[in-house]
Amino acid sequence: MNSKMIFHMLVLLFCVVSVSVFNVGCGKSDGHANSGTLNSYNFVYFGNLGSSTINSYFLKSDGSVTSVTNTISTGAGTSNISSLIGSPDGKFLYATNKSSNNISWYSIDPLTAATEGSIAYSGLADSNGSGSSATKIHPNGNLCFIANSTSVTNNISICTINKDTGEMTVDEDTFFTARTNPTNLVISPDGRFLFVVNRGTSDISSFSINSVTGSLNAIDLSVSAGTNPEDLVIHPGGRFLYTLSPGSNSVIMHSISTSGALAPLSPVSVATGAGAKKIVITPNGKYVFVSNNTDNTISGYSVNSTNGQLTAIAGSPIAGVVGAGVYALAVTLESQFLVVTGDTNGKGYVYAIDDGTGALTMVGSEIALGANPRAVSIVPLSAVE
Repeated sequence: MNSKMIFHMLVLLFCVVSVSVFNVGCGKSDGHANSGTLNSYNFVYFGNLGSSTINSYFLKSDGSVTSVTNTISTGAGTSNISSLIGSPDGKFLYATNKSSNNISWYSIDPLTAATEGSIAYSGLADSNGSGSSATKIHPNGNLCFIANSTSVTNNISICTINKDTGEMTVDEDTFFTARTNPTNLVISPDGRFLFVVNRGTSDISSFSINSVTGSLNAIDLSVSAGTNPEDLVIHPGGRFLYTLSPGSNSVIMHSISTSGALAPLSPVSVATGAGAKKIVITPNGKYVFVSNNTDNTISGYSVNSTNGQLTAIAGSPIAGVVGAGVYALAVTLESQFLVVTGDTNGKGYVYAIDDGTGALTMVGSEIALGANPRAVSIVPLSAVE
């Protein structure tokens, strides 16, 4: 361990003790600062499908953003980035490249004052499938799963991750055949279950996960999920699954049993706007948001933590910026901000989330991005300089 890292650890320890014992504020003092008590802060990464590039920004505590580095290419041999995800420890960023059928990864600089949050290309792995649309990382950080969405393969690839180097290794001999067009997937918070949404067959497949080998065992391969579902999220408590169904302009709601079995709620759905693309849930489990690309709106819902039902918040759907074409969504770990991309105008936007009502208020200025920004990932880091 070098002297700089030791210094940072000692300062961090001092701040934690000061805040908890003496109630002394401790934070960063430069232009990036979160003033007052030591807080988590966020780096936001935007994946631009049309230009195969990634933009990096620092998200401040007031919702404004600062560019971290110039736009970088996703790397040689990559094309049409479809999703982004950070590693659980915040050290690496992974991009799923749909047309080139591979996953590229990038190291994240967390500590160097001049370049914190910047990313550097680190490697590339074949996805072992076709039309790779999404990658999800297991909570243990060692395993990952890739949805390969075209009818050529219709499969789920299993991969392992070296947490020290970020290197991803895809098992070329083991994959799991899904239903038609597996578009996206989500892992339960406890890491026990994997749920896959199949657009072509309008259903969900559920699997149990061997957390050591990544092996999947089918629980139910075909649970009805509206019409042409595309995205899904799990409540942080692990008891409810919400699936976005653009073909029926709705969110389909299921409960999750302790065995991973799905059961429809009653009523089973709640309406969205037209052309829904992405769905997110706040980490505190209080609100769900949906991007409606055709309507250029954002639908917001409060979550009943007892029965899982969604109820539209007052003022929903919220109109997006004229001409934006709202698409990708991401929420900060503190459930304080919603980040939105405009697929049509190549811009990004930040909305403050009212903790009591779920109402959205745009903050800061629009964010310059590349062509067709259809992916966004927020990587929270706690750092003291």
